[in-house]
Amino acid sequence: MDKQKAYLAGLLALASGIVASGGAAATGIETVWECWYDGSASVLCRLLTAPSPIGEATAESTVSWLVPTNGRTRRPLPALVHVISQDPAQLASRTVRIPLHNYAHNMEAVEQLADAVMCGGRGDCRVQFERG
Repeated sequence: MDKQKAYLAGLLALASGIVASGGAAATGIETVWECWYDGSASVLCRLLTAPSPIGEATAESTVSWLVPTNGRTRRPLPALVHVISQDPAQLASRTVRIPLHNYAHNMEAVEQLADAVMCGGRGDCRVQFERG
């Protein structure tokens, strides 16, 4: 169990740092995600609202599969991390899966993880976590 807690804490710290370093344009429109635990080993999230990208409307992501490296880890990040923080509107009709690598027992920690991955430290973003 300690291994799982350490993994979740590390993932939470990484996600917070990554997402907090980026952010959508300040348009006054809040980004809202609806997330839920799927009963297995994943949290699923769908976008409810997001600001439109300024100056462009793309149906498909033009982000390369690897974005610049994280300054702390020096490892390339998946393009999805960049899209979530910079242009979440691209994910309007998709479901984002956050793997837990185990069954959830502490739902408060799962909610924190969902918030860290989808919003990080951004003040213009929030997660509505559905328990059920």
